[in-house]
Amino acid sequence: MTTPITSNRSKDVRLDYVLFTANGMVVVDGPLNYMNLFDAIIDAMYSVLKKVGHSDVSMVASEIGWLSINGAIGATMENAMTYNNNVVAHVTSSVGMPKRLGNAIETNIFAMFNEDLKPIGVERNFGLYHSNMTEVYHVNFP
Repeated sequence: MTTPITSNRSKDVRLDYVLFTANGMVVVDGPLNYMNLFDAIIDAMYSVLKKVGHSDVSMVASEIGWLSINGAIGATMENAMTYNNNVVAHVTSSVGMPKRLGNAIETNIFAMFNEDLKPIGVERNFGLYHSNMTEVYHVNFP
């Protein structure tokens, strides 16, 4: 049995829910069931748009990514590779989100390259490639 998300603090959010690796539903919202945080966030935005009278607006998920190193919670090469491969597989599957089944969402991964000239901090290690053009880890793009 899964335990629903009960807090907005990152340490309380299940890693499998964020990495798209949960076995079964994690969050139940009425008739809607969520196996990953990405879908829940996108659907929350669709709910807001509908509430303000703009349900016809399309969204783009931009700057989606995972930190590969830096000591932050869950910042590992393995988690970065898992997350980015799973988000690519999910958004290219055309399954859609529970509120908009069958509708794919354009998604942009952050970032193409590690930004080693930035000051030390979390944005240095989001890249799929090192500055010398070698892969940080492999992502299966269709």
